[in-house]
Amino acid sequence: MKRTMKIRISIANIITGLLLLGAGFGLAWLFLPGGEEKEHVHSEVTVDTHTIWTCAMDPQVRQDEPGACPICGMDLTPLEDEKGGAETENVLTMTETALRMADIRVSAVTRAHGSTLLRLNGYVEADEGRRRSLAAHFPGRVEQMYVAYEGEYVKKGSNIALIYSPEVVTAQEELLEAIRFKDLNPGLVDAARRKLRLWKIPEAQIAEIEKTGKVKEELPVHADVGGTVLRKKVRQGDHVKEGQVLFDVADLGVVWVIFEVYERDLARIQKGNPMAFSVPSLPGKTFQGKVTFVDPVVDKQKGVAHIRLSIRNRKGLLKPGMYTEGRLLEAASVGQTSRLLVPKSAVLWTGKRSVVYVREPGREIPAFSLREVQLGERIAAGYEILSGLREGEKVVTQGAFVVDASAVLKGKSSMMQRKIFVKGGSEAEVATAIEAWSLEEVAEVSAEFMRGFTALVTVYMAVKDALVASDAQATAMAASRMVMQVSGVPEAGLSEAGRIAWGKVGAETRQAAGLISGTKVIAVQRTAFIRLSNAMAAGLQAFGASEAGIYLQHCPMANENQGADWLSRDYEIRNPYFGDAMLTCGSVKQELSVRNSGK
Repeated sequence: MKRTMKIRISIANIITGLLLLGAGFGLAWLFLPGGEEKEHVHSEVTVDTHTIWTCAMDPQVRQDEPGACPICGMDLTPLEDEKGGAETENVLTMTETALRMADIRVSAVTRAHGSTLLRLNGYVEADEGRRRSLAAHFPGRVEQMYVAYEGEYVKKGSNIALIYSPEVVTAQEELLEAIRFKDLNPGLVDAARRKLRLWKIPEAQIAEIEKTGKVKEELPVHADVGGTVLRKKVRQGDHVKEGQVLFDVADLGVVWVIFEVYERDLARIQKGNPMAFSVPSLPGKTFQGKVTFVDPVVDKQKGVAHIRLSIRNRKGLLKPGMYTEGRLLEAASVGQTSRLLVPKSAVLWTGKRSVVYVREPGREIPAFSLREVQLGERIAAGYEILSGLREGEKVVTQGAFVVDASAVLKGKSSMMQRKIFVKGGSEAEVATAIEAWSLEEVAEVSAEFMRGFTALVTVYMAVKDALVASDAQATAMAASRMVMQVSGVPEAGLSEAGRIAWGKVGAETRQAAGLISGTKVIAVQRTAFIRLSNAMAAGLQAFGASEAGIYLQHCPMANENQGADWLSRDYEIRNPYFGDAMLTCGSVKQELSVRNSGK
């Protein structure tokens, strides 16, 4: 009986070992050369001083010497590159099969005479030169309004209101009295007629009064010009003064489209520059025009100046108040030096820094390294590169996020870990601490945007709570919802400053949340959560909170003992970076101020 039990136990141990090995092979297969299975070697290996030791079950583990995996306890094995040598800390190798499955593509860095693309936000406004006010030419009480609502079109000469005026009644009586005594004093008749003409009483009405000998108690007011009513300023029964405006009208056959331009971009704009723009209510429709005016004064509060286009609007598609999205294409000047360019899809944002993945040349098996770059102007085709890349180098232009996620799982330099290498291969920064970053306050935020952003904050809190509970699966699921929620935050109604700020916050949030959702390793999730928290904190700093009781909290032990922040709706500390291990470690830095309710 004992022997039978021993046999069963031995068989169970063998099966368990095979299952563990199989799981290790499955995780390692995607990143091993040629997709070939490699045994998890437990035999003694001669140690090279440059060898990096890792675990097939937990590839994020990296050590300088052999030993047991601190997570699963399995023996560590040397990490080798495709030529049998030690793999460097900054280089990530991927198999051709992995590249095909992830649809990763690269493009060469090129020089070109790029055209600078400037994106601007604006609005439609009535042409000031075509605006008119329709006023009451004599005092009285409004008995009837012939224009019912704003937006109605009125023709020149048409009746717009009926007014009872004691003063006009008296003037008519004076005219009739002067006619009766015209033989004695003919000048009184001319004076009485002139008084009525000054009130713009039509000649036909004056002649009718003289012919019938009857006073008209109510007289119509006529439209001096035709146009669309922009504003109705009086109601029936109101008492009006002489010259008081009844309606504001405008000829909308030509309208202005006004864009806000930041001071730093004004030098790139000249009168006559061509622009294209669209409006959200007419998807697929593009309008063309030229800059007709550049504001000589900069708004001190916003730091912007206005430029203007004058657009024919015969069909009335453009309406005052419409939000517009414009594109100004600054053509390359003759003799302009060529610029080093990369597609915008190649650039990954890490708060203050910009990085790309560069394919390592001369390797049989594809390998990529992370490179920090300095960006210049936004170009129609992408970005100008000021430093960090050379012409002809190949960068990842599709699937850069997948490459970065793979680097995180293999413990390589990534967006999250600031081990960035610059041109020439020298290491520029070895500190792995993730930096916090900030944005300036955005003055104008639409209610639609704030509702979407507040929903994003709510999903962030779910990610935080799952990390507090050390539940990797729940964390990944919440982060996946956050990735989707980022796309649901509307940009409509944001100023140029708001769009720039949200572009940074949204991109960083999407990337960090994507990294969290793509792994079930709680240590990797917590590292990515630092980036996510920094992005959300920067967003709340820029756009404000829509509710009271959101606290910025800090743990001095997280982030390689450099400290890290997180957001919470609870004042009481519940640490997401360590969970139960150090649940109450940390402090409240501040309660975020409420600036936009989103209602």
